[in-house]
Amino acid sequence: MAGTTIEFSVWATDGGSPKRECVAPAPVFVAVKTVKPAPIAFAEQLYSAILYQPTFPGVRVFCLDPLDEQQQLVEVNNKHRLTYSIAAGDDRENFEFDSTSRCVKVRDKINLKSHYNLTLQATDGYATMTATAEIMIQDAPLSTLVFTQDQYWATVIENSTKEMNVAALGLKGQPLNHHVHFTILNPNEKFDIHSTAGVIKTTGRSFDREAEDHYTLVVEARDVEGAANVAHVLVHVAVMDVNDNEPVFINRPYHALVSTMSPRGDVVTKKNVPNS
Repeated sequence: MAGTTIEFSVWATDGGSPKRECVAPAPVFVAVKTVKPAPIAFAEQLYSAILYQPTFPGVRVFCLDPLDEQQQLVEVNNKHRLTYSIAAGDDRENFEFDSTSRCVKVRDKINLKSHYNLTLQATDGYATMTATAEIMIQDAPLSTLVFTQDQYWATVIENSTKEMNVAALGLKGQPLNHHVHFTILNPNEKFDIHSTAGVIKTTGRSFDREAEDHYTLVVEARDVEGAANVAHVLVHVAVMDVNDNEPVFINRPYHALVSTMSPRGDVVTKKNVPNS
């Protein structure tokens, strides 16, 4: 029974001649504990995905299904939340398993192989569960969908918390009466895209140019009626600087020489005072 302790003693006898026994027995105490079950981390044992080329760092290859309410409660009450990782199959480190989003993402697009069999691992610090992910790398299929620009460029204002439209993506080649779904393949909490209009807007989270002055979003347009009819485009968003730092004197105090013969208005010394 869990919580109890079993006690017993052991004796030892050697194999010599004559045989000799230990002088006194050794006590043994065995504590009985409840074995923690493996975490419920993977709904499936095998995941399959296709990653189209060209691709970019941060692009989501696939994500696990959202946790149900019961599992969310388990994670909240558990001091050791589930940590996800790639245990094997990615010797070139082309992918990463994000524990927050529970998504496998592109980490490095260089030297991608045509096929991967990844061993996915989840642990809560006590027990471990694994699953397999099969990822096929393929060239993007021929598509009638084409964005109206090869790339899009936009700007946002530093420190702004307003929800504002950043860019409206145009599309050509959409079949008649077909619906197109827009998705940001490398999602960012600062941006969102309208799934049918293709308009990218900010989410109201503040931008800090000193922390990050440029964002590159990978957008996919997919024909809902034709799974292979897809198009991709890059959207570059620059963060415009705002003068939000006060000037600061450095290397004080300052020393200078002035002649008694200097005329009025002569410059004694000059100093640059940075504000960033």
